[in-house]
Amino acid sequence: MRRAHAGPVSLLIAAFILVWPVAASAVLHSGRSSIDAPGLTAGPFIAGAGLVWESSHGIVLTNSAGRSTVLTRPDAPNWDNVDDLAWFGRDWWAVARPSGVLAGRIGGPLHELPLLHKCNPGSTSIKPGVLVTQYAVSGEHLYAALPRVCLARHGAPFGELVDIDLRSRRWHVLAPMPGTLAYLAASGNYLALAYWRGPQRSIAGRRLLVRVLDAATGALVNQITPPASSGGIGPNSVSGIQVDDHGNVLVTAGCCGTSPGQLAHIAQPLERKGWWWARARSTVGHETHLGSDAVLSDGRVAFLSTDAGSPESTTIDVRNLLAGTTKTVVVFTGSVSANSLALNGNELAWVQQSTVVNVLSGPAPGGGWSESCTPVALSPLELVSLNLRDIPSLPVVVRGVPVPPQYANEPPCIKV
Repeated sequence: MRRAHAGPVSLLIAAFILVWPVAASAVLHSGRSSIDAPGLTAGPFIAGAGLVWESSHGIVLTNSAGRSTVLTRPDAPNWDNVDDLAWFGRDWWAVARPSGVLAGRIGGPLHELPLLHKCNPGSTSIKPGVLVTQYAVSGEHLYAALPRVCLARHGAPFGELVDIDLRSRRWHVLAPMPGTLAYLAASGNYLALAYWRGPQRSIAGRRLLVRVLDAATGALVNQITPPASSGGIGPNSVSGIQVDDHGNVLVTAGCCGTSPGQLAHIAQPLERKGWWWARARSTVGHETHLGSDAVLSDGRVAFLSTDAGSPESTTIDVRNLLAGTTKTVVVFTGSVSANSLALNGNELAWVQQSTVVNVLSGPAPGGGWSESCTPVALSPLELVSLNLRDIPSLPVVVRGVPVPPQYANEPPCIKV
């Protein structure tokens, strides 16, 4: 999700993944660490203390020894039926609950942030300003993009970017918002804002811009103009932004996505997306072709793609944006597939599970023919982590469990 970067860190699991009712356990083999993750609904995120993920039991931290601790239990969903909305940095985090926004060191006590009570994304009812309020966590700081209605005093026309020190809970205004905010991300010494000039009601047709700020002073580092299109998607469409510790920026174009760092119960929809990026201090973005679940760290992007030699296999590829090179690091074969990646320096993590699609067809009521395609879990959901420095010249191969005989000759599924 970042090296300490958190924008809304939403690490989302496709609605397709199934739950396997087993107790969590840890297994080490071939340089990889894997744990069963029963009830997983979102994650992982790579924190300093281990992997953070969300389950039906709440937000969970699993350390390197495989021991899991519940950081916070589930609470009532917010106005948009989203619960356990949380933002993570490497060592600190924040969570929005109906009672308020709480923050603290990962694994330690949480304390309420009174400044954010008025425009709390965890509120059970829609309040003025809550729809456009955004947070990001980096280091021991929470950065909040707050519209004017969320502030006690009269602020800038589009609101202000506020820096809250999570150790002392003191805050100060870092910079005025330059326009209508789309997304906010933070990592190391940088903040990245994707925005449109002008108010919400008049952004149609306006060009999207990205501004990178110094996280300590709020000073402008660079402003980036997007390329003409990304994956056939126009320059004004954005569904997520990431920034790394060096100031490199990755923007997801399209609909309905989120930036790494935020955990929430949200199903990842299937849609076509594009990506563009800009190196540190650059003023022009460049289109790049990636797969899915792309995540940025230290100038590299990890993403899922289809193996060209075997369309039914999935791979994890890592692209060095600065050098323009791509390396396949993990190959999934057979019944196993992966999604929801996390990357932090050389640390890579993902979710995997072996499944088979059971296809049933027959006459439909009232005439005609019907077909149903149901994913069947063959193994538990697993969280897996791997250090990229431990990967040899050839990629790591992950093989799925054998498909039971009753599913061995399933016909192709026309529509899942």
